[in-house]
Parts: sequence; C-alpha cells; structure tokens
Amino acid sequence: MAQDPGHVFVVHGDLITMACTDVVVPLDYSGRYTDPWRPLMKHLPATRVSADWRLQDKLPPGKRYKQAPGAAGDPRRTWLLDSGGTSETKASWIAKGLSAVLRAVAAKPVQGSRVRPLVGLPLVGSGAGGFARRRDELITTVLDALGSAVAKHGFDVVLVLYSRRDYAAVQHVRRKGKQGSWALNPSLRRAASGLAARARSGELVLFLGAGVSVPAGLPMWSELLKRLGDACSPPVTVQALDSLQPPEAATLLEKRLGGAEPLQDMLTQLFSVDRCSVGHALLAGLRTPAAVTTNYDRLYEIAAKVPMPDLAVLPHKSPTGSAPWLLKLHGDVTRPSEMVLTREQYVEHQDLRGPLAAVVQTLLMTRHMLFLGYSLADDTFIRLATQVHRVMPERRVRGTIVGLLPDSLREELWLGALTSLDMGTEGEEIPVAARRLEIWLDLLAHSLTRPASSTTSYLILPTRTCSATKNARYAT
Repeated sequence: MAQDPGHVFVVHGDLITMACTDVVVPLDYSGRYTDPWRPLMKHLPATRVSADWRLQDKLPPGKRYKQAPGAAGDPRRTWLLDSGGTSETKASWIAKGLSAVLRAVAAKPVQGSRVRPLVGLPLVGSGAGGFARRRDELITTVLDALGSAVAKHGFDVVLVLYSRRDYAAVQHVRRKGKQGSWALNPSLRRAASGLAARARSGELVLFLGAGVSVPAGLPMWSELLKRLGDACSPPVTVQALDSLQPPEAATLLEKRLGGAEPLQDMLTQLFSVDRCSVGHALLAGLRTPAAVTTNYDRLYEIAAKVPMPDLAVLPHKSPTGSAPWLLKLHGDVTRPSEMVLTREQYVEHQDLRGPLAAVVQTLLMTRHMLFLGYSLADDTFIRLATQVHRVMPERRVRGTIVGLLPDSLREELWLGALTSLDMGTEGEEIPVAARRLEIWLDLLAHSLTRPASSTTSYLILPTRTCSATKNARYAT
C-alpha cells in the first residue's frame, strides 16, 4: 500500500491530446473501437466496420486487457481494455476490468514529466458497454475503482470526459458521495471555494506564465537558456547569462546562434508540443471569459477545443459576442517571426504591445485575475500594475497569485493588491508542489460545478450509439 495515495482528476476535454504516461482504450467483446481512437491505434492492423474499427489481433482468450505496441513518436503507452457488455452486465464487471489493467500499469511503471505517472482513460462502458441508461451506477462504480487503484498503486489517474453531460454527471456523483478526495489544507480549500464563486459570476480571468506548461515537458527560463546556450558556437553557460536581463540574454544568444532565423527555428522546435497537461485541461474547463498568457505554446488552446470551441486568440482573431478569448502577449509558436524574446523584438513590437497592455490593465481594473506559473517580476507588468493602482483610489484586492513555494518578498511586494497563495512549504521539492497545484485546480473546477436540478438528468439520459453521437465520442 502506497503511503501517499495518488489522485483521481476529472476533466472536460479530449484524451487524445492529453500528456499522459499511459492511456486506456476501451474495446467491445469483438475487439471493436470507435473512430476517434484512431490516432492512437492507426499503426495497429484493423478492419473498418461501419463507422468503427475492429482489431485483427484480438485480446488473448480469457483476458480482459493487453498492452498495445506504441505509435511512433508517441511516448504514451496504450492499454486495450475489453469493456463491452449488455444491458444486463453488472457494473462490478467494469470495475474488475479497470482494476486489472491498472494493476498491470503499476507492475511496469514509467516516469513522465510529472512527479507521478498519469494514467488517462474515458468513462468506459458508457457507450456500447451497456451502461448508457445506468450512468449513476456506472460512474459511482468507476470512481470507486479508480480511487482504490490510486490509493494502492500511488500513481495519478485522469478521467477525461468529452461530453459536457458526462462531465457534469461525474462531478455530481463526486459531490454526493465519497469519490472526491483532495489532500489540501483548509486555506487552499477556502481559496478554491472563493475563486469558484468568482468564476461562476464571470469575474475570474486567468494570467498564465511559463510554469503552467512545465508539466507538459516545456522548459522554464533557466532550462530554455541552457538549451539555447548549448546550441551556440561557442556555447554559452547559464551562469554567464545570469548578470543580464532576459531580453539582453536573448539578444546575445541570437547573435551566437547566427541571427533571428536560427533562434526562431529553435524556439519553434522547443514549443511545438501538441499534448496538453492535466493542468491546462483543468484551467480550460473553468471556461473563464478571458485569459492572458506570455507563453508561445498552444497548449491552452488545445485544451480548450472541447470546453470552449469558440475560443478566439488575440490579437489575430477577434471574439464574437460573448465568446471567450485568449490574449497572447509575446507571440505564438505558429507565427515564429512575431515571437518576442530579444531586446530588439521588445522595441520593434512596442506599438503593438501598447494596445495589448491596455487590455491587461482593463482586466486588472474590472476582473479578478488569477496568476499561475508567472513570477510577476517582469518590469513591464510591474509598470502596468502600478499605473492601475494609481488610477484606482480604493485599495481592494484585484487578483490572486499562485506560487509553488513560499516567497515572503513577493507577498510583501504585492500586499494590498494581490492575494498570495502557496502550494508548497519551505524546502519542499518543486515537482511535489506542482502536482499539488494540479490537485488544487481539480478542486477549483469541481467547486465551480454547482449542484443543480438539471444535473441529475445527465445520469439517466441515454446515449444512442457508441459512435454516432458526440456525447459518446470515446466511449465503449
């Protein structure tokens, strides 16, 4: 028994785009799977059957699961699970299959970019698995099985629901039962509750820094400097760049690399990642009306495709009506020439940055901004916040900054303007605190889904077929 149990995350998103160590793919008794799983399975011999596919190599006789060969370039392990049944199938049969495949995962652990392995799976059994009309029973059983597995094996599990209906139903079952567990101190719990209330009223907006993308394998500033410096001729050490401000350090690296184009090529390679972290999925699931980021990557956009398909990315696309939007302050990896990093680029984009800065100031004045993965040490942001503070006569709290480890100087600097929230304790390892942040975001997302009379209807509404409806996109 693991002394420190794992955690069961619940997100509204697309499992195909999730950065996991392992993915569980549901099959029916004949080895058939629905078409949306094709990106994970296209390297395996299969036959097209109507809108679905059937594997040529079925599961071994008498066995409920097996590990499939991995797709080229995909580090995730794929596990095939027989979850097909009938209307007479008992939910315990689904639970036994889940327990067996998760036991196999634990027997051959792999380590990803997180401090704990992360196993991703859909709501197995909710489509052709026979439980389309018995969702309450299925969800309760699945959550119980997952909770027992993470308590025993110590890894984390993310239950990914493509359907908004299923997501609401799972959160409802978590609330009414004992399937939700968050190992967080009372102050973090209170903060999640308060921010959830702000999110429900439309007051909460996000500001995302580089730290949010680290669990997906992207580098922080020091690691970025090291990778760029190692590629220079002659190489430049991180220590040699410590005396320079970030724009000056980037300018020096650009010269050593041979110009703007080689630097842009390296940045494009480093930040072109197409699988988001569980943190990105949880943040996108909050469906805040606005978000701001200094990141080049598109991980928030990828995570938002399911919960916010109408998300507009500024400054290149304007939102329509009440559609949510994301402002990218420093450029986008899909537009390499517009990424802002060097001193010259900051100067060249000054005319553009003025209107973008005004948008940030408007949010600071009118909304409650939640900062994640951002140090607030940027000179430009300090200037913007100071100007807002001078304009607004009342000294009210206008945001919350979430840090991984305690920083008394940061707290003192922003006292009266921002509430400081620490995920870890002094001396704790950063990856441990980063995982606690994800658990806290899971609680925040759960707290946001209020009990409602309409929610329980999600537990009984049938899903027509496992492949014909969007609600059952990944279900079997």
